[in-house]
Amino acid sequence: MVRGTETPETDRDRDVALKRRDRVAITVAVLFLIVGIVIVRLPGSPPTNSPQLVLPTLVQPDTPTKQLSPAAASPTLIQSGTLIQEGVEKQARRRPLCTSAAAQRKLAGVAKGELCSPFATPASLSRRRSPSFNTLMQQSSLTPTSPMPVSLTPDAPVFASPTSIPLPSATPTATPLPFEGPFVYGSSAGGRELLVYRLGTGPSARALVGGIHGGYEWNTTVLMSDTLDYLQEHLDQIPDHTTLYIIPCANPDGYAAGTDPVNGRMNGNGVDLNRNWDYQWQMTATHGTRPVYAGTGPFSEPETAALRDFFLDRQIEAAIFYHSAMGKVFSGADRTRSATHELAERISQVTGYPHAPEGVPGQITTGDAIDYLSTRGIAAIEIELTTHKDIDWEWNRQGVLAFLKWTIPDVAAPDGQGSDVPTLFGLQRAGSDRSW
Repeated sequence: MVRGTETPETDRDRDVALKRRDRVAITVAVLFLIVGIVIVRLPGSPPTNSPQLVLPTLVQPDTPTKQLSPAAASPTLIQSGTLIQEGVEKQARRRPLCTSAAAQRKLAGVAKGELCSPFATPASLSRRRSPSFNTLMQQSSLTPTSPMPVSLTPDAPVFASPTSIPLPSATPTATPLPFEGPFVYGSSAGGRELLVYRLGTGPSARALVGGIHGGYEWNTTVLMSDTLDYLQEHLDQIPDHTTLYIIPCANPDGYAAGTDPVNGRMNGNGVDLNRNWDYQWQMTATHGTRPVYAGTGPFSEPETAALRDFFLDRQIEAAIFYHSAMGKVFSGADRTRSATHELAERISQVTGYPHAPEGVPGQITTGDAIDYLSTRGIAAIEIELTTHKDIDWEWNRQGVLAFLKWTIPDVAAPDGQGSDVPTLFGLQRAGSDRSW
């Protein structure tokens, strides 16, 4: 057929063929586009033109790394090169009862002998923090609430690994400090803490005890507080062979109750603590001629039980209990098992207080502390101050220094049968209603 001579039917057939070809081309293009999208989205196909993330290869140690449990890892944070314990509140400093009479008198503006009245509440008193005390406390071992210093560069990364932190030795050894305290050895019937201080590090343990009759004999607590202050400032006066424990107030309930002989003398249960020990104990004893309640049984009171346990646990060898106000020295009941008589004679010689080995006639002194302790081989004595206000400081300072240096003579070993030991003094001691 010659061009230019096409019929209308030929033109229509050509248009149909062209449209069919275009539809096929479009269909093929769409199929290729769909296939390409599917291929791109298949797993394991990294997107083109995307930066590749290169992960470091971890080198496994020969032994498995110990993983820290959440409980072990959570209490600590590393901040600015310091390991700081997290979530532990600082313990509030407890203000001991009459632990520094000199500083307390200065704050309260009262004369010596007038401060430690039970009417001066503990909240109104301020415990002395001498430079030597602060220095010693800074040298003490870390407590659970203290920050633990470590040598770290602030910007350096820290990794937990078995060899990155040295472990402490299995049996750490620490040099005891010459001063420690206060620490709690028990609680009173009224829930008050019983506090004690330690001075010295020698093998011979000795104790000074004040305030067993609370506010009625409050000047004995003042004396113990002043003695504690003095020895803190004169640690060289404590011999190398001696460890001294000072208990300023063995009856904080009575101290808080007042100065009268009825309430101030007793503990929170109304018990005379110097009639509650296991030496010929009976429920009713006397203070002078006035009956006093001695408890439901020996060591029924938490104060006497705690003090007994403290003496035995710490292996106390000699002790002085301070009372007021007869101006005498009394020795314990058992002179065969302890050197109570020898100690009383020595302290009488140094202080000038007369030794009264006969006790106090007319007074029923069952359940007395030094009688019980003497049966346990402890050289225990009582010193009665001259009044209920004075502390006879110079006499008793000399007495304490002699007590620290005193060489305990050999005596027979105790058999522990305290309440069965016969004595001339356990049942009839003392005479004045001012006595202990």
